[in-house]
Amino acid sequence: MRIFAKDQIKNMMQGLGLEDGESIEHRMLSGAIERAQKRVEGRNFDIRKMLLEYDDMANEQRQIIYSQRNSVLESEDISDLLDSMRQTVIENEVSTFIPEQSPEQAMGYKRTGSINST
Repeated sequence: MRIFAKDQIKNMMQGLGLEDGESIEHRMLSGAIERAQKRVEGRNFDIRKMLLEYDDMANEQRQIIYSQRNSVLESEDISDLLDSMRQTVIENEVSTFIPEQSPEQAMGYKRTGSINST
């Protein structure tokens, strides 16, 4: 009731001298309590839903990291794997800071898909 009850209900409870946690049995207050309970349940549902979305995102990231880890552990020569990862990271960073539509001359960079081009 403290979280979702309207001020009118709070004032009424204080006026009646009811303490926190005390049992309330009145027809008029029962409806207000039920509505407040539904709002609490709805709020808690939304919180659980958001936590599940965060957990799904963390799980997806965990699966990617473990997949990459297993690839490294299973490879005898990881230089090709690391070169591929490095290339991907560099391309992502370059595309973040150098938009696709930028003139090559203004940026001093030629987009060829290779990290060796300037």
